[in-house]
Amino acid sequence: MGATWTTLLRVFLVAILLGQAIGAAYFASVVNHHIHPYFDFHDMATDASTAQLVFVYLFFSAVFSSISFMTATISFWLPSQSSNEKKPVSCWISIWRTIQACFSFFMITMGIITAKTSWSWGRLFETDNESYLAKQCYGLAEMMIAMLVIIACLFFGAVVLYLATHVTTRMDNDTKSSTDESFAKDIESQQETTDVYQKDQKSSKKQTETLSSTEKQSKLCLY
Repeated sequence: MGATWTTLLRVFLVAILLGQAIGAAYFASVVNHHIHPYFDFHDMATDASTAQLVFVYLFFSAVFSSISFMTATISFWLPSQSSNEKKPVSCWISIWRTIQACFSFFMITMGIITAKTSWSWGRLFETDNESYLAKQCYGLAEMMIAMLVIIACLFFGAVVLYLATHVTTRMDNDTKSSTDESFAKDIESQQETTDVYQKDQKSSKKQTETLSSTEKQSKLCLY
Protein backbone atom coordinates (compact mmCIF):
# COMPACT_ATOMS: atom_id res chain seq x y z
CA MET A 1 0.00 0.00 0.00
CA GLY A 2 2.80 2.41 0.94
CA ALA A 3 4.67 1.61 -2.28
CA THR A 4 1.56 2.38 -4.36
CA TRP A 5 1.07 5.77 -2.71
CA THR A 6 4.77 6.54 -3.14
CA THR A 7 4.55 5.75 -6.86
CA LEU A 8 1.44 7.90 -7.30
CA LEU A 9 3.08 10.77 -5.43
CA ARG A 10 6.16 10.53 -7.65
CA VAL A 11 4.06 10.50 -10.84
CA PHE A 12 2.12 13.54 -9.62
CA LEU A 13 5.38 15.29 -8.75
CA VAL A 14 6.83 14.61 -12.22
CA ALA A 15 3.70 16.04 -13.87
CA ILE A 16 3.81 19.13 -11.64
CA LEU A 17 7.50 19.72 -12.37
CA LEU A 18 6.87 19.49 -16.11
CA GLY A 19 3.96 21.94 -15.92
CA GLN A 20 5.97 24.31 -13.74
CA ALA A 21 8.92 24.24 -16.17
CA ILE A 22 6.67 25.01 -19.16
CA GLY A 23 4.73 27.72 -17.29
CA ALA A 24 7.87 29.42 -15.95
CA ALA A 25 9.47 29.41 -19.41
CA TYR A 26 6.33 30.89 -20.99
CA PHE A 27 5.91 33.70 -18.45
CA ALA A 28 9.64 34.44 -18.51
CA SER A 29 9.25 35.08 -22.23
CA VAL A 30 6.20 37.30 -21.61
CA VAL A 31 8.01 39.36 -18.96
CA ASN A 32 11.13 39.75 -21.10
CA HIS A 33 9.39 40.60 -24.39
CA HIS A 34 6.28 42.50 -23.27
CA ILE A 35 6.20 43.67 -19.66
CA HIS A 36 9.80 44.86 -19.29
CA PRO A 37 9.75 46.82 -22.60
CA TYR A 38 6.45 48.42 -21.54
CA PHE A 39 7.98 49.74 -18.31
CA ASP A 40 11.09 50.90 -20.17
CA PHE A 41 8.99 52.74 -22.74
CA HIS A 42 6.99 54.55 -20.03
CA ASP A 43 10.11 55.42 -17.99
CA MET A 44 9.04 53.31 -15.02
CA ALA A 45 12.54 52.46 -13.82
CA THR A 46 11.55 50.75 -10.56
CA ASP A 47 9.02 48.46 -12.23
CA ALA A 48 11.46 47.80 -15.07
CA SER A 49 14.12 46.66 -12.57
CA THR A 50 11.55 44.50 -10.78
CA ALA A 51 10.47 42.99 -14.10
CA GLN A 52 14.10 42.14 -14.84
CA LEU A 53 14.41 40.36 -11.48
CA VAL A 54 11.14 38.50 -12.09
CA PHE A 55 12.45 37.39 -15.48
CA VAL A 56 15.67 36.07 -13.90
CA TYR A 57 13.65 34.24 -11.25
CA LEU A 58 11.32 32.68 -13.83
CA PHE A 59 14.25 31.72 -16.05
CA PHE A 60 16.07 29.92 -13.24
CA SER A 61 12.78 28.44 -12.06
CA ALA A 62 12.25 26.95 -15.52
CA VAL A 63 15.80 25.54 -15.55
CA PHE A 64 15.49 24.25 -11.99
CA SER A 65 12.12 22.61 -12.69
CA SER A 66 13.42 21.04 -15.92
CA ILE A 67 16.40 19.48 -14.14
CA SER A 68 14.14 18.30 -11.30
CA PHE A 69 11.76 16.80 -13.87
CA MET A 70 14.59 14.90 -15.57
CA THR A 71 15.96 13.72 -12.22
CA ALA A 72 12.54 12.50 -11.06
CA THR A 73 11.97 10.76 -14.40
CA ILE A 74 15.37 9.03 -14.27
CA SER A 75 14.68 7.83 -10.73
CA PHE A 76 11.78 5.70 -12.03
CA TRP A 77 14.02 3.25 -13.86
CA LEU A 78 16.83 3.20 -11.29
CA PRO A 79 15.31 0.30 -9.28
CA SER A 80 15.40 -1.92 -12.39
CA GLN A 81 19.15 -1.40 -12.78
CA SER A 82 21.79 -3.51 -11.10
CA SER A 83 23.36 -2.09 -7.97
CA ASN A 84 26.69 -1.45 -9.74
CA GLU A 85 24.96 0.45 -12.56
CA LYS A 86 22.80 2.66 -10.38
CA LYS A 87 25.38 3.63 -7.74
CA PRO A 88 26.97 6.50 -9.75
CA VAL A 89 23.57 7.86 -10.82
CA SER A 90 22.19 7.56 -7.28
CA CYS A 91 25.16 9.55 -6.01
CA TRP A 92 24.43 12.40 -8.43
CA ILE A 93 20.73 12.29 -7.54
CA SER A 94 21.57 12.56 -3.83
CA ILE A 95 23.78 15.59 -4.52
CA TRP A 96 21.03 17.17 -6.63
CA ARG A 97 18.42 16.57 -3.94
CA THR A 98 20.64 18.33 -1.41
CA ILE A 99 20.98 21.33 -3.73
CA GLN A 100 17.25 21.18 -4.40
CA ALA A 101 16.41 21.28 -0.70
CA CYS A 102 18.69 24.28 -0.13
CA PHE A 103 17.35 26.16 -3.16
CA SER A 104 13.66 25.44 -2.52
CA PHE A 105 13.30 27.97 0.31
CA PHE A 106 14.62 30.74 -1.93
CA MET A 107 12.31 29.67 -4.77
CA ILE A 108 9.25 29.65 -2.51
CA THR A 109 10.10 33.09 -1.09
CA MET A 110 10.57 34.53 -4.57
CA GLY A 111 7.36 32.84 -5.69
CA ILE A 112 5.38 34.68 -2.99
CA ILE A 113 6.98 38.01 -3.98
CA THR A 114 6.36 37.33 -7.70
CA ALA A 115 2.69 36.49 -7.09
CA LYS A 116 2.16 39.72 -5.16
CA THR A 117 4.07 41.84 -7.70
CA SER A 118 2.41 40.37 -10.78
CA TRP A 119 -1.04 40.84 -9.23
CA SER A 120 -0.31 44.53 -8.65
CA TRP A 121 0.95 44.77 -12.25
CA GLY A 122 -2.31 43.25 -13.44
CA ARG A 123 -4.32 45.98 -11.72
CA LEU A 124 -1.97 48.62 -13.12
CA PHE A 125 -2.42 47.33 -16.67
CA GLU A 126 -6.18 47.18 -16.19
CA THR A 127 -6.10 50.87 -15.29
CA ASP A 128 -4.06 51.61 -18.43
CA ASN A 129 -6.46 49.50 -20.58
CA GLU A 130 -3.72 46.99 -21.41
CA SER A 131 -5.95 43.93 -21.27
CA TYR A 132 -3.38 41.51 -22.76
CA LEU A 133 -0.67 42.44 -20.25
CA ALA A 134 -3.18 42.45 -17.39
CA LYS A 135 -4.32 38.96 -18.36
CA GLN A 136 -0.73 37.72 -18.52
CA CYS A 137 0.11 39.22 -15.13
CA TYR A 138 -2.95 37.66 -13.51
CA GLY A 139 -2.03 34.36 -15.14
CA LEU A 140 1.48 34.59 -13.68
CA ALA A 141 0.08 35.39 -10.22
CA GLU A 142 -2.34 32.46 -10.44
CA MET A 143 0.46 30.11 -11.50
CA MET A 144 2.59 31.22 -8.54
CA ILE A 145 -0.32 30.77 -6.12
CA ALA A 146 -1.10 27.34 -7.57
CA MET A 147 2.57 26.36 -7.27
CA LEU A 148 2.66 27.39 -3.60
CA VAL A 149 -0.57 25.50 -2.86
CA ILE A 150 0.76 22.39 -4.61
CA ILE A 151 4.04 22.60 -2.69
CA ALA A 152 2.09 22.83 0.56
CA CYS A 153 -0.07 19.84 -0.45
CA LEU A 154 3.00 17.82 -1.47
CA PHE A 155 4.67 18.61 1.83
CA PHE A 156 1.54 17.59 3.73
CA GLY A 157 1.24 14.42 1.64
CA ALA A 158 4.89 13.56 2.23
CA VAL A 159 4.45 14.01 5.98
CA VAL A 160 1.30 11.84 6.00
CA LEU A 161 3.04 9.19 3.88
CA TYR A 162 6.07 9.20 6.18
CA LEU A 163 3.89 8.86 9.27
CA ALA A 164 1.81 6.09 7.67
CA THR A 165 4.95 4.21 6.64
CA HIS A 166 6.46 4.68 10.10
CA VAL A 167 3.30 3.44 11.83
CA THR A 168 3.02 0.44 9.47
CA THR A 169 6.67 -0.46 10.01
CA ARG A 170 6.26 -0.12 13.77
CA MET A 171 3.19 -2.36 13.73
CA ASP A 172 5.03 -4.95 11.62
CA ASN A 173 7.99 -4.85 13.99
CA ASP A 174 5.69 -5.22 17.01
CA THR A 175 3.92 -8.16 15.36
CA LYS A 176 7.25 -9.75 14.50
CA SER A 177 8.52 -9.17 18.05
CA SER A 178 5.41 -10.75 19.58
CA THR A 179 5.73 -13.70 17.20
CA ASP A 180 9.39 -14.11 18.08
CA GLU A 181 8.56 -13.93 21.79
CA SER A 182 5.84 -16.56 21.40
CA PHE A 183 8.23 -18.77 19.44
CA ALA A 184 10.92 -18.32 22.10
CA LYS A 185 8.42 -19.16 24.86
CA ASP A 186 7.35 -22.30 22.98
CA ILE A 187 10.98 -23.38 22.62
CA GLU A 188 11.60 -22.66 26.30
CA SER A 189 8.51 -24.63 27.27
CA GLN A 190 9.60 -27.54 25.10
CA GLN A 191 13.06 -27.39 26.64
CA GLU A 192 11.59 -27.44 30.15
CA THR A 193 9.41 -30.40 29.20
CA THR A 194 12.45 -32.19 27.80
CA ASP A 195 14.46 -31.46 30.96
CA VAL A 196 11.67 -32.78 33.18
CA TYR A 197 11.39 -35.89 31.02
CA GLN A 198 15.14 -36.46 31.21
CA LYS A 199 15.08 -36.00 34.99
CA ASP A 200 12.22 -38.50 35.25
CA GLN A 201 14.17 -40.93 33.10
CA LYS A 202 17.25 -40.56 35.29
CA SER A 203 15.14 -40.95 38.44
CA SER A 204 13.47 -44.07 37.05
CA LYS A 205 16.85 -45.46 36.07
CA LYS A 206 18.22 -44.84 39.55
CA GLN A 207 15.18 -46.50 41.13
CA THR A 208 15.58 -49.47 38.84
CA GLU A 209 19.26 -49.75 39.71
CA THR A 210 18.43 -49.46 43.42
CA LEU A 211 15.81 -52.20 43.16
CA SER A 212 18.22 -54.42 41.26
CA SER A 213 20.95 -53.99 43.88
CA THR A 214 18.42 -54.65 46.65
CA GLU A 215 17.29 -57.86 44.99
CA LYS A 216 20.89 -58.99 44.58
CA GLN A 217 21.62 -58.32 48.25
CA SER A 218 18.47 -60.23 49.23
CA LYS A 219 19.53 -63.23 47.19
CA LEU A 220 23.00 -63.17 48.72
CA CYS A 221 21.52 -63.11 52.20
CA LEU A 222 19.36 -66.13 51.42
CA TYR A 223 22.37 -68.07 50.26
